[in-house]
Amino acid sequence: MSTLPVDVDTSGPHNVDDAVPYLPAYDCQTETNSNVGAEDLRFGRHDSISILAAGVTVTYFVDLDTFKSDIDSEFVAASFQEAVRQWGPIPLTFKRVWSSKAAFFRVIASDVDFRRSYARAFFPDYPQHSRLLVIYPLALKHKYAMVNILSHELGHIMGIRHSFAGERERDPSVLFGFHNPYSVMRYTDPLNLQVHWLDIDLLIAFYRYAYDHPEGYGGFPIQFIVPPGNS
Repeated sequence: MSTLPVDVDTSGPHNVDDAVPYLPAYDCQTETNSNVGAEDLRFGRHDSISILAAGVTVTYFVDLDTFKSDIDSEFVAASFQEAVRQWGPIPLTFKRVWSSKAAFFRVIASDVDFRRSYARAFFPDYPQHSRLLVIYPLALKHKYAMVNILSHELGHIMGIRHSFAGERERDPSVLFGFHNPYSVMRYTDPLNLQVHWLDIDLLIAFYRYAYDHPEGYGGFPIQFIVPPGNS
């Protein structure tokens, strides 16, 4: 049984609507794997944990030229802003910029159809050319789930692994917290894929732990990523 090294508020209700139409279970290309259930909030890859440093501004550029229409690009941009709001009081600021050179990452659309994949993101320690939030045709086909899709991908951008990474993915990870079958980092119908209050509490708790224990967590050293433009 895992324990939490800091106090976490566990009093809130979860926000899941079970009475919704079925869509293909969520599948993202950030960590390619089979469709399995959820467990916990997990961090770490390549034997270390990389997270965005607390208090930084993370800039992003929406590449309009990759989208088939301005309506699509602005819908995705607005949905991403709402996904950030869904994550609540996280210690990060995400800011849209109008130059790709000034951006920490780019948001692009892809014509590649993975049939079951909605989107792909990256982890904070990825090199600049790999820092892409890619929107696939399936996501644009189901726009009413776009905020939920981007909330999941935003978790990766902040350094969070899939909930099932410890059991089904090769890259090692470390558990922080306890069983949460409603985590946004699981695979499910994307209409049910919403940021859970425990996702927020555990992420904030992990930041507190990381800064109090710079030596690392669970045998994984912690790397704080500071995007360009932050002092």
